[in-house]
Amino acid sequence: DPSDRQNNIGNAFDVTTDDPSFRLEVKEDATYRVLIRDQYNSSRNDPRYVYRMAIRRETPDFRLLALPALVVTNNNQNQPSPGTLVIRRGGAVVVDVRLLAQDGFNEEVTLSVEGLPGGLSCRGAVVSGSASNCSLVIESDPNAGAWSGPIRIVGRAKVGNQDLVRTARVGNTLWSVNIQQERPQSRLMQELNLAVLDTERAAATLTAGEDKVWETCRGGKLEIPVKSQRHDGFDGEIKLKAVGLPAQIKPNEVNLAKGNDGKLEVSITDQNTPPGTYTFYLQADTKLKYARFPESLEPLKQRQKELEDLVKQFEEEAKNAEGDAAKPIQEKLNQAKKLKQDADKAVTDTEKNVQPKDVNIALFSQPIKIRVAPHPLKLTAGAVTVKQGETAMLDVNLERLYGFDDSVDITFAAPQGTSGIGGKNFKIEKGQGSGKLEITANASATPGEHTAVIKATCRYNNVQGNLDIEFPLKVEEVKK
Repeated sequence: DPSDRQNNIGNAFDVTTDDPSFRLEVKEDATYRVLIRDQYNSSRNDPRYVYRMAIRRETPDFRLLALPALVVTNNNQNQPSPGTLVIRRGGAVVVDVRLLAQDGFNEEVTLSVEGLPGGLSCRGAVVSGSASNCSLVIESDPNAGAWSGPIRIVGRAKVGNQDLVRTARVGNTLWSVNIQQERPQSRLMQELNLAVLDTERAAATLTAGEDKVWETCRGGKLEIPVKSQRHDGFDGEIKLKAVGLPAQIKPNEVNLAKGNDGKLEVSITDQNTPPGTYTFYLQADTKLKYARFPESLEPLKQRQKELEDLVKQFEEEAKNAEGDAAKPIQEKLNQAKKLKQDADKAVTDTEKNVQPKDVNIALFSQPIKIRVAPHPLKLTAGAVTVKQGETAMLDVNLERLYGFDDSVDITFAAPQGTSGIGGKNFKIEKGQGSGKLEITANASATPGEHTAVIKATCRYNNVQGNLDIEFPLKVEEVKK
């Protein structure tokens, strides 16, 4: 089994494969022999088993897989329903996107949605090549009209000087199973379809901050405003949790009481948080008093009123009819009464069916993009020249980022393969933006042009940050 097969437990679409792939780094010209062997060849032998091998140059690239988000509510954590994209006025739907990196691809991919009708929009998403999943949130404005049709998910990236544009394939789950115990059955689809339901409005519209990339680093903290606009008397609990972040980033839930706004606090407190760009959203699982097809009651009441008037008409005609003329009128009256009884029952049953009932719903916020840097430091240093047996001073300039304002330790690492070169470590104190590194070359220091390293170390909210920069160092030989 592939190494990431275990990580796909709990996912609705398994993209792993048993086909092996390896990276061969050829360091010198030679003749290489490749041996391919089926470890089960002694127990099976069939000409239908065909094995193909491809050897090619490494070409970083990516593919995309789009899946309608499987809605998971509190009472159904391990058995989500197959996803469909149906959006109500003022609401939102989510599309999960898998990024399948190839040949060491590690660039940022910008995702967008094409083919949306008027009244619908998507802020897009940015995902790092080191990540494998992200989500797109499609929003509807309150006045969106009815529509249905296919949409496309497109990803754009740049590798060197080459622009890559890839359209996502589409997948879906065929039926619901417990995804913690059983691998769900899924398949690829020809296209991704979306429908706009204009007869209903979403229970609430959730907005989260500005449409920008919020930036911080390990040890940093973000505060993102969250607002809700409730519709049609909805007053249920809105408790929001973040969906789509790596396990190392765990924001607290946001509780929005009726009429109040909130704030999402994202603290990067895990030393092992992978740097990169992430797009996520907030989801609230709540209950709604929902009446199913209430518009179906009015036509039935109109039909009931028409039959009631018809019964009265035949009753009046029957009073005035005599002899043979009374019989057909009586038959019409009986028939009208029977139809009226059926109409009364239809109205009674429908009134019962359209009574609001508690249903579990999921609400989605606008997407939120964050970029996490490995440290809060920007360090610069110029070139320096030192003579054998002397000392030189190098200016080291520091810019603190993301709200960090504490001291930074500076250490010197001599160029590899040299001897006799040293530096005096120092600290750039809080409030200072520069310092001087004292570099010493003894009388027998290795002469020539070298590349040395300055190492900066800090602690931001008890999370360590490290930054290494290189600078040119020239040692001048002193003739004796």
